[in-house]
Amino acid sequence: MALGADGPGYYKAREAIEVLKKSEPKSKTQASDIRIEIEDDRNSVAVMLNTIFALMAVIQNNWSERQREIILEFDKNKCSQSECAERLDISQSSVQRGLVNGNYYAYKEAKDTVNNVLKEIGEVRV
Repeated sequence: MALGADGPGYYKAREAIEVLKKSEPKSKTQASDIRIEIEDDRNSVAVMLNTIFALMAVIQNNWSERQREIILEFDKNKCSQSECAERLDISQSSVQRGLVNGNYYAYKEAKDTVNNVLKEIGEVRV
């Protein structure tokens, strides 16, 4: 235990860790290893973000190795499908199929929503 580790942020982090530990099933893969806790009256925002994290994890857990390779390359480089295909030495239609079958666009929308909400939270000063 760290000396002086006290305060609302510490307690929210500890609470999030405990929730993750309790929800960790012993016989199957955990849906999400990310959890956020927010102090004050914005608990519904934390619930929404945690739900989005869980859904994003479900999408990721269903990616094949090839879909993961395509999606990570496409997302990391912010390139077009054609550029991604060239980088991976595959056809553009293979990239398009990998993105669609991997539910990339729903995943990206969820990720963008999380980023926007976190920016808004960061701008709010209490």
